[in-house]
Amino acid sequence: MTQSSEETLPTCQRDVQRLLGRSMLQFQQYERLIKVLIACHKLSGNASELERIQTARVSQISRDTLGMLVNTFIGSGFITNNSKLSDEIEANEDVGFQANHVSLHTRTVLEISDAEFAQIEEDLKAFVKLRNNLAHNFINEHDLWNLEGCRSARAALTASSNIIDQRLEQLRGWVEDVAHVRKVMAKILGTDAVVELIPKGQPADTTEPPLGDSVG
Repeated sequence: MTQSSEETLPTCQRDVQRLLGRSMLQFQQYERLIKVLIACHKLSGNASELERIQTARVSQISRDTLGMLVNTFIGSGFITNNSKLSDEIEANEDVGFQANHVSLHTRTVLEISDAEFAQIEEDLKAFVKLRNNLAHNFINEHDLWNLEGCRSARAALTASSNIIDQRLEQLRGWVEDVAHVRKVMAKILGTDAVVELIPKGQPADTTEPPLGDSVG
């Protein structure tokens, strides 16, 4: 007799429970990570309050579903061959350099081809569908009270786990890319050349006569 033929229903059910639990934990990991990515890839406001603004952004999206999070990131996290960054800086006095006041607007996007974007969008929508199916419909699709149904459920969960692993690895790569860009930006913003562009709160020197006037 083979090991498979000796397998009992309780043993197979425990495998299903373990795999399903692992998958749901992986989905939670994905949700936490994409929230971090959404919260940090785009920031706008008073430079001295960016940390508070980012914390508020995390709180704002904390109750968003995976589908909402994915749609948000698809809509703002990429730029393709046939698209361009929209001007998201509102025309108000809080954006730019003012006396004793520095406002910043940053947005980090991932540049990809149109074909890559289409594939990513398709994959992420399928990923959301997979999560919803495992969370709400899995027990209706598989009879876990007989060995054959249990084995079918285990095979489905194994395949699902591979997909989740791929999506998690992809997301981690995006997070690393954005983190790298932010580090580079931080170094640039800290250079003397950029610091010199920031007003010190003093009025401009208007003592020099306009061009064309005689001096002396």
